[in-house]
Amino acid sequence: MILDSKTMTVVEIVESALKGELWLSPCDKTRYEVKAARLEDKAIAALALYIIVASDNQYILRRFADRESKSFTERLRKTPGIQSPECKASIAADLGVSVALTRDVVKGSLLAVTHPMAVRWTHYLKYAPQDPDWAMINRPVVKGWVLLSVEDFERLLEEAYEARILELAARADIGYISGLLAKIPEIADLSAKLRSYRPLTSVKPTGEIPPCMQAIMDAIRRGENAPHTARFANHLSPEKGWDVEQIVDLFRASPDFNEGIARCQVSHIAGKGYYVPRCETMSSWGLCPTNLGCGVRNPLYYREE
Repeated sequence: MILDSKTMTVVEIVESALKGELWLSPCDKTRYEVKAARLEDKAIAALALYIIVASDNQYILRRFADRESKSFTERLRKTPGIQSPECKASIAADLGVSVALTRDVVKGSLLAVTHPMAVRWTHYLKYAPQDPDWAMINRPVVKGWVLLSVEDFERLLEEAYEARILELAARADIGYISGLLAKIPEIADLSAKLRSYRPLTSVKPTGEIPPCMQAIMDAIRRGENAPHTARFANHLSPEKGWDVEQIVDLFRASPDFNEGIARCQVSHIAGKGYYVPRCETMSSWGLCPTNLGCGVRNPLYYREE
């Protein structure tokens, strides 16, 4: 969806951005004739970012970055003219990702067909989603390059794109421009509205909570996008006496929260009778803040022991 700034107010522009209706251009190379890469679209997206930065609300900023990165991926997969590996590599380079084509890394290998994109291992570790499936040990690595399918490569760029938005928001010049815009009455009113916004959460856990679960809950409450493994572990809170409603309420603070999906997933996991992962498993997922220093075998036994 490309928005027409001539018929929209500043408030409508920012609200559309928060709903995921603003798409930042994934590829503005004129040789690829990507019509969506217009200066006007970039100006609209930049305006939304400036106003959100002026609100000084990290939850709103993370929600904006999450929505924009997902919209970016959708366009990356659907826009005609940018589907070649060469163009996707060019987009990655624009995002600061060190990338190569697998056929140039491994000559005459079938991996060039199944895993046509190659990312330098340092950048892979920087942008890979925090999920066991993305552990580098589970990926083909050749000469320091991690080989990826097109779909996984696009997912990696989604993370890089979100990181780019958050990096831009932290720049001093962005803050300066946001400060100037905040002097405009309409923008000042909108910034105040965004500044006061907080997700509705009513969860008040009782009793002692394992450090791993506490860290996950704290991250979610800060509006951070917890990895799938952390969400799965926290879904198992019924084992600690939480009901489905309490868990769903906790996840309301997540930037990508969808109540219908969250309720369905929590209910499904609760009904399946899954057990809370062992401490060793939580540690292997990178979710143990104490490095197995709690003295228990499973978070479920934290209070008991």
